[in-house]
Amino acid sequence: WKDSTPGYQIAYGFTCDTRGHDPYAAEAMTLFDYRTDHITDAEWQKDAVDRPTFMYAMPQGQNADGSWRIFFEETSLVGRGKRRLEFSELKRRAER
Repeated sequence: WKDSTPGYQIAYGFTCDTRGHDPYAAEAMTLFDYRTDHITDAEWQKDAVDRPTFMYAMPQGQNADGSWRIFFEETSLVGRGKRRLEFSELKRRAER
């Protein structure tokens, strides 16, 4: 048994109405979406690789106006030391 520094799991989630559900399937919840292809800033891309997070996306149905209600959650599974993320960074990643 080896003692180690505790790791922390944190998440930021929200529900919103969107114009579509792409790139997520309307009929399924997406788990552990680690994609970073939407990040165009090189420094942010490096940080996303060095301190990975993932998105959950759960479509909750289509509204009468044609928009989609979707629950999103950005999660850092285990962060410790330099890999530990602040809540504000999770929020920034989720809202992009």
